[in-house]
Amino acid sequence: VGAVADWTGAAPDPEAVVVYSIGTLHGEWPDGTPFEGNRYVDRYVVRSGLIVDMQVWNDSAEWLLVRAGLVPR
Repeated sequence: VGAVADWTGAAPDPEAVVVYSIGTLHGEWPDGTPFEGNRYVDRYVVRSGLIVDMQVWNDSAEWLLVRAGLVPR
């Protein structure tokens, strides 16, 4: 899986820096089917040079539900 970061930004405060990366993912599903344009948002909290919290959101679950025919396109 690869990523294209469309925007990255940081919001510092006295104790940490919160970093966001927003973009799209591309690659292959486990069955080899290619995909692209899968949106993502990554959020990292960095304290003393270390990532202490990470949250990741993307469209993968919804895409898999559509592929399985469980939700309409």
